[in-house]
Amino acid sequence: MGYAFGRSDGVTGTAVTAAVAQTSSAQAALTAAAAAGGTPTKTEFDKVVADAVAARTVVNQLVVDMANSRVFENALRTSLRSAAFIA
Repeated sequence: MGYAFGRSDGVTGTAVTAAVAQTSSAQAALTAAAAAGGTPTKTEFDKVVADAVAARTVVNQLVVDMANSRVFENALRTSLRSAAFIA
């Protein structure tokens, strides 16, 4: 088990770190180029919208992952308290 709070899905801390690093480096590559003129073209605007949607998807998944980690942490604390390992 790679996590102190007990991941049962086989995901290790190393795998998560690699996924975050890949997402972070890929995010920079998603950035649309600056508009060629004073006003962006439809294609340039669509690239920005696609980048925003991709970034929002990543943020939403991070929020879900953080909520899940909190659930695991609370379950561990409950188990440790019931086993009288912690107060």
